Amino acid sequence: MDYKPSDSVTCEFCTSVFATGATSNADSLPTGILSRNGTDTAVTVTVTNLVTGRYKAVFTIPATYIAGDDLDLAISATVSSVSGQAVVFHTRVGVGIIRSGTAQGGASGTITLDSGASATNSIYNGAWCVTLAGTGAGQVRNISGYVGATKVASVAPNWTTAPDSTTVFAIL
Repeated sequence: MDYKPSDSVTCEFCTSVFATGATSNADSLPTGILSRNGTDTAVTVTVTNLVTGRYKAVFTIPATYIAGDDLDLAISATVSSVSGQAVVFHTRVGVGIIRSGTAQGGASGTITLDSGASATNSIYNGAWCVTLAGTGAGQVRNISGYVGATKVASVAPNWTTAPDSTTVFAIL
């Protein structure tokens, strides 16, 4: 499955008694932690007991994550007083459209995104900007910097044809 930012992810896992391997409920509800690129996050993971020893973990990939981010879901559980932890889910965030719109303008090394683009500095850094239609259509550049207050994304290398207010773009 190709997961993208803002997607909901559901993963099932089972718990069992260590000595026998028999499926059994955990002593208390297991907990999950999502890590992004090797660092634990504060993303909420909701764990639900489905039937004896079988659970469902659900989380939403934050909208700020970008294509290529590695995600691991680790579950901690204690069964019959024996604690354990395992990674039960791994994915890499796929290439998806993070944002699209009509540019407000640009220059040789920048594109001014639409007014609804994020106000968070650097949020699009590392993503790809593709010009789909209008002036400069058909170019792909890596976003190397972004200033949320001005909506200006710096790209590398410079555009062959600078975007303008007719340029339709997508950020991947």
